[in-house]
Amino acid sequence: MSGKKNRDGFKLNINKEEAEKEYQEYLNQPPEVLENLRKCRLYMVVFIPLGAIISLCVLKFFFDFKSFAGSLVTLGICIFAGIINFLVSKKFVSNWKLRLVPLICLCVGWLIGIFCIQKIILIFLNVVG
Repeated sequence: MSGKKNRDGFKLNINKEEAEKEYQEYLNQPPEVLENLRKCRLYMVVFIPLGAIISLCVLKFFFDFKSFAGSLVTLGICIFAGIINFLVSKKFVSNWKLRLVPLICLCVGWLIGIFCIQKIILIFLNVVG
């Protein structure tokens, strides 16, 4: 078995004219829409890893790594932090949908931390230890 069975690989077909048209359509949005998209992207970059870090750190220091109760507590912490952020950011962001993004991102980060990163760490510990 030489591993040369699938030489074709993955080919991505992109219609360049359509992509350019969609990009121009994106750039023609009103400035407030583009600003909200930038803020949303920044929230995702900050709050998704934060949710994963919170879930892993709380589990490591206060619960057994495989603890179901610990997972629920970390979810509660992420939801609580998201709600606090929602209420506090009312002064800075007038769009309620944009204020809801950190709550969603913290919960997504929790999911990634619990179901992906934790499993990878446990597999690594089982192989090494």
